[in-house]
Amino acid sequence: MRKKQRTKFKTLDQVSQSKLEDDRSSLINENKALSEEINKLKQSQIQSKRDVKKTIALIHAEYNSQLDTLNETLTSNSAIVNNSVELKQKYTSKCIEYDKLNSSFDEQCKELSKMSDAYSKLQEGCRKIMREQDNWTDAFTRQRDIQIKELNSQIRERNRKIIRLTHKESTTTEHKESKEQIQDWKDKYNEQILINTKIKLNLQEFKDKFKQRCQYYEEEHTRRRSLVDKRKKEHDLFVNKYDELIGNYITNKVFYTIDDKGAKSVYSDELQEQIGRILHNSIQHMSYRYNSNYYIIVKNEDGQLVQRNNGTGRTREIRQEQISDIAFPPYWPKGKVGDPVQYISLDSTDKYYKMVVDYFKQCWYKEDHDYYVDPNTLEFNVSRIINFEKRSQYMAVTSEDKDKLCIERFKADPELYYSTGEYKLWHGTTSTSADNIANRGFKCFYSGSGSGCMYGRGCYFGYTQKADQYTQREDDGWKTMLLCGIKMGKVYQTTTSHWNMIRPPEDSDSIFAESGVANGGNQINDEFVVYSTENTIAEYTVRYRQST
Repeated sequence: MRKKQRTKFKTLDQVSQSKLEDDRSSLINENKALSEEINKLKQSQIQSKRDVKKTIALIHAEYNSQLDTLNETLTSNSAIVNNSVELKQKYTSKCIEYDKLNSSFDEQCKELSKMSDAYSKLQEGCRKIMREQDNWTDAFTRQRDIQIKELNSQIRERNRKIIRLTHKESTTTEHKESKEQIQDWKDKYNEQILINTKIKLNLQEFKDKFKQRCQYYEEEHTRRRSLVDKRKKEHDLFVNKYDELIGNYITNKVFYTIDDKGAKSVYSDELQEQIGRILHNSIQHMSYRYNSNYYIIVKNEDGQLVQRNNGTGRTREIRQEQISDIAFPPYWPKGKVGDPVQYISLDSTDKYYKMVVDYFKQCWYKEDHDYYVDPNTLEFNVSRIINFEKRSQYMAVTSEDKDKLCIERFKADPELYYSTGEYKLWHGTTSTSADNIANRGFKCFYSGSGSGCMYGRGCYFGYTQKADQYTQREDDGWKTMLLCGIKMGKVYQTTTSHWNMIRPPEDSDSIFAESGVANGGNQINDEFVVYSTENTIAEYTVRYRQST
């Protein structure tokens, strides 16, 4: 019995052991399969890492190429700015040379016109004399031929009588008288031939002198005409250079009109150039649109520039004002309109440096924004912008915010103000754009190119914390902002937005967007929008970064 049980247990152990071996082998196979799958996953992961590294390398190379292209563009832009300054200087000297040459050309044209008129009169007189001489010669020749024929007929008749008398051997008194008369006729005939010969010689001499004189006048006329053509070519060359040079350059005179209330209205930079061309007869007229009215600018019969409203037909006289005599700030160096733009770096001990930096920190006033930075932790670099041309245009503008609709939350030091009715506000930009604005002023048609134009195509200004949003950090950490003088004129205080509007509503000059009121109450910071570039001027360049 016990042997049977042992045999039975042995059989059960063998069965269980075979099952365990089978399970073990299956687990080993599954483990191998899992190991293969893990290896495949590892290889795919390594391959994906390689692909990612290649993609990152390609992106990095593309970024470096774009960065190099951008650096080349910035370098070329700076070269263009320098060339524009040199071109402006050359243009000023060329304009002076052109005016002198134009005046001398006008005088020479007048002198040549007088000489041409005198030459034409002399030529006409000579032709008249020649016609009269030809007529007189023809009449004299015809009369001489008739007289010769009559004289010959008489001689022949007398000869026949002589022959008859000779044949008859007549010695009468009549025959003697006939001989004497024939001899007398012969003497008169010979004398008349001598006189005719002298007349022919005199006439030929007169014709030779007249021909020489005509030849002289023809040569002089040709020489004068070539001189006129040469002067005209030089004149056209200077006119073409005048038309091709920088359009924003304005001379030391500014054009403006006076409205019915006696207020002065100065034309924009673009219109100033076109009106100057009309004044110098480069173009005959021009037209433009302001608000909903169309205007045309021409010269009247007296040569005076006038502006005519095409709708109403009313005209206004266009006046000129010398702007080179405008008093510039006393802390500026001596200069005049047309001088190149200068940058004067201010030392940290300079009082104007302290005024500008204190006003910068004062305008950085909201601490509840995510992008708030403590202005006391910043370091600054301040430069004064010296632009006599833009300062002259800015000083010529008399419009100001008489109704005081703009809320001026902060005021700079009184010594920073140099024009009545102006605001001191900030404009954030890049370093390249800051140089362009300092040289050529603001351009409203660039509005919206960076961040849109919620309140129309104007020049946008505000306080430093708002302006900081539109700056760009450079590689060394510096940002650039401009402290500007602003004349708001007639202000429209808005409560909505005005996307892509070209002019402000209600015939205003500017828009004030108050925080918490404008854009349906969603406006975060105050914004000041000016639509005329003459109402703005960049005065200081402020570069700042986080202090190390």
